[in-house]
Amino acid sequence: MASPTVYDRLILALPSVVIAVLLVLCALPISWQYGPLTPHVVWLAALTIGALAPASWPVTVAFVFGLISDLIFGTPLGAQALLSLFLTLYVQNQARRTSHQLFTLRWAEAAMVLLVLYLMLWALVGFIMPERPPLRGVLIGAAVSMGWFPIFYFGARELVKLLPART
Repeated sequence: MASPTVYDRLILALPSVVIAVLLVLCALPISWQYGPLTPHVVWLAALTIGALAPASWPVTVAFVFGLISDLIFGTPLGAQALLSLFLTLYVQNQARRTSHQLFTLRWAEAAMVLLVLYLMLWALVGFIMPERPPLRGVLIGAAVSMGWFPIFYFGARELVKLLPART
């Protein structure tokens, strides 16, 4: 079994570079009267790239991007990192089961997972900080990320075509 070439390693890092750019773009304050219009890029990447190309989204990458999200969005350091790590482990464990799943079922499962993650983050922030954020904003953020899931999923499917074949 031959080790991956430098080119293969660089190509495997391509999804991480795309997610880094999207994370910086989503840090811009784009919102409307009810809440933000930007999705949670790291969790959507874990749900899409982590399932479609696990070699491009290892748990260390998920954890580091979770830490960056904590710094950008002002959540307690490690909260999003821990949830991103657990989400990546869950998605990669379920990848074989969901590989032939219809898109609507995949979207429904992703929506439920996102809702649970947002509620867990809300609970973690409430335990650490003296004042919890409003639950309405959390639910709106989850709904916005659910709406962005198809864009991330189909984008990830196209991005995976550029990656080296699994061996």
